[in-house]
Amino acid sequence: MSNKSLTALIVGVVLAIVLWNSFYIVSQTERAVLLRFGRIVEPDVKPGLHMKIPYVNSVRKFDARLLTLDTTTSRFLTLEKKALMVDSYAKWRVDDAERFYTATSGMKQIADERLARRLEAALRDQFGKRTLHESVSGQRDELMAQVTTSLNRAAQQELGIEVVDVRVKGIDLPREVNRSVFERMSSEREREAREHRAKGKELAEGIRADADRQRRVLLAEAFREAEELRGIIAPRFAYFAEYRFKYLLEPEALVAKFEGERRQFVEAIVHTSARARTWCTLDFEALYGQHGADRARVVKALEYFQEKGWIELDSKQMTEVYALLDTRFDAEALSGELHAYFKEHEASEIARIDNMLALFESAECLSQRLAAYFGDRQAPQRCGHCSVCRGQVAKLPEPPTLAPLEQIDLAARCAEFSQRYTQLKGGAPSAECLTRFLCGISVPVFAKLKARQLPGFASLEAYPYAEFVRAWQVSARSGRSAGRPRPWSAARCPPSGCWSSPARRAGR
Repeated sequence: MSNKSLTALIVGVVLAIVLWNSFYIVSQTERAVLLRFGRIVEPDVKPGLHMKIPYVNSVRKFDARLLTLDTTTSRFLTLEKKALMVDSYAKWRVDDAERFYTATSGMKQIADERLARRLEAALRDQFGKRTLHESVSGQRDELMAQVTTSLNRAAQQELGIEVVDVRVKGIDLPREVNRSVFERMSSEREREAREHRAKGKELAEGIRADADRQRRVLLAEAFREAEELRGIIAPRFAYFAEYRFKYLLEPEALVAKFEGERRQFVEAIVHTSARARTWCTLDFEALYGQHGADRARVVKALEYFQEKGWIELDSKQMTEVYALLDTRFDAEALSGELHAYFKEHEASEIARIDNMLALFESAECLSQRLAAYFGDRQAPQRCGHCSVCRGQVAKLPEPPTLAPLEQIDLAARCAEFSQRYTQLKGGAPSAECLTRFLCGISVPVFAKLKARQLPGFASLEAYPYAEFVRAWQVSARSGRSAGRPRPWSAARCPPSGCWSSPARRAGR
């Protein structure tokens, strides 16, 4: 290759390099400034293809799209001096390329750092003007709008950037405050739980008392009907033993509605009625003794007051009166007969439930078992549609394993109850009475003794009553085996005695 050709090649390469460095492109998503030896000669270069003097002029390009400034969580104080942990971010873009280059040298990191300080100051100022409620919910949108406006004004003047939006992502309490709030809420929930448990226990006691009352009513009605059929007693009349009322207007206004003798009668009712906080209880004996007012007239007057809407009347303790027709009956013989009847009824109920449980666990066809129970001898041996015929024999769960009864101190559990019973009845309680006390089976005498409040009440309710605890009680009181109770244990409990809960309750 000749010298001329080499020179021409070198010149061509140099010209190509110069021409390549003489052109530059600014895209639509960019802002640019043209520099000449570091000085801005064209502050805002429009998008497109442009020319420059190589090695004299230089171009600095900046991203003109929306950029995000994600700040760290900061601690601010409200107007009430309450601390808040605020997490926020800002959306911004380059608005004035010349000012942006002058302030930040075109570096986004510097712009983010300065903008973050400005944002923190603006947020601190706005939170300091508002309460906790206003900052969190009441004026949150207004707060962000004001921060955006103030921050945009300062950023345009100092940094040449436009702040489009400022958002508060989250407002939380400090960790120590959250912990204290959680502890307070936890204690509040525990208090509510205790309250609900107490109400549930109260309702359970009410249900249990109502069940006991219904049982006594049924027994009393059965006894009454039996005696009526025997011709020993005859019903005469019934009345409420206790009346109470609540004033719906002032007593003076009630008395003022009457004149003469009726006014005196109403005054006597008002003066002789013992008033608690809300309810007044009538004293019929005082009314009759001091004012000669009979019971029927007083009750009729109260019912009239209730009809007029002057009082709210409440009646309790229905008392039925019977006439004794035959005084020659033997009370002891009748008591023994009734006791035997109830014991027979108890045994039949227990047998009925045992038969029901045996049916549930039967490995024979259930339909055939039921047919045989009702005397149908023509039923097929297998019906084909019951659970047994399908190969699904039911198996009731085994009762829980109970601790041996010989490890239980009988005297300690029954000492206080026996003392109260002796003071009331004048003699020691029977083995059956003690057994009912330990198993939690209510009888009328327990209400007088307040047996439910004693520590030993229902302490052995998990044990079978009929075959297990009663036999243990009897053996303990009889001093069998050298004055010691017979060593019963859960393992020695017979199959018929270890009932499930329905059968056990029936056994009671």
